[in-house]
Amino acid sequence: MGIQSKVGGMKTGIEGRTGSGKLTLIQTLFRIVEPATGQIMIDGSNISSIGLHDLRSRLSIILQDPTMFEGAIRSNLDPFEEYSDLGFGRLRTSASFRIKSGRNKESQILHLLRMERIGAWVRGS
Repeated sequence: MGIQSKVGGMKTGIEGRTGSGKLTLIQTLFRIVEPATGQIMIDGSNISSIGLHDLRSRLSIILQDPTMFEGAIRSNLDPFEEYSDLGFGRLRTSASFRIKSGRNKESQILHLLRMERIGAWVRGS
């Protein structure tokens, strides 16, 4: 059994019944498991020839059940420390966070994330 799909310039969702292979497909896209046969092409490149960091930094996943990770909000939103303090501030602003000034800003962000039921942040997103 195989899957073939062409999706140009769009975000793609994967859904299906329990046991239908969603997790296997996701694990294969992220190269957690390698396909036994065939190949997966993204933008004309076989994903087996792309470095794991490069591949995973270009894919993202939002799971059905929200998960909050341990550690600072910043380390969850920017796990590879790619944004400066100014860039991270812009990221928070663009996500429409409404933070009161003063202490406990991270706990306020955490509260907003829980209120919005934002899905799991996964490295590489």
